[in-house]
Amino acid sequence: MNRPPYYDGANLGGFFRMRAYPMHRFNDRSVIYTTAEYRYTLDWNPIKDISWLRFLQMDWWQLVAFAEGGRVASEYNLSELFSDWKADAGLGIRAMMASGVVRLDFAASEEGVGVWAMFNQPF
Repeated sequence: MNRPPYYDGANLGGFFRMRAYPMHRFNDRSVIYTTAEYRYTLDWNPIKDISWLRFLQMDWWQLVAFAEGGRVASEYNLSELFSDWKADAGLGIRAMMASGVVRLDFAASEEGVGVWAMFNQPF
């Protein structure tokens, strides 16, 4: 096959796109990707009243549900890109701490499960 290197082509898989798959699981010349994410900010903040945890400066918690779908192909051809579509879905927890978002995402697909702990929102 005449694919580009994983660091130079269109990628799916990892902590930003297709979170149930390993980093760069899908790689080729073109990509189509879609996602939907619902974030619900909780009123309850369990850390604000614990004096020894105030250094975390946690402003809020979020519960997150998401679903993703996508496909890579050797050329930008819609009939090829929409065949053999890959999908995943998952749940996450986000917290705003010291002016930065910390997140923990759990995602599942037909190939397995992915767990990612990261800083910042995925988009």
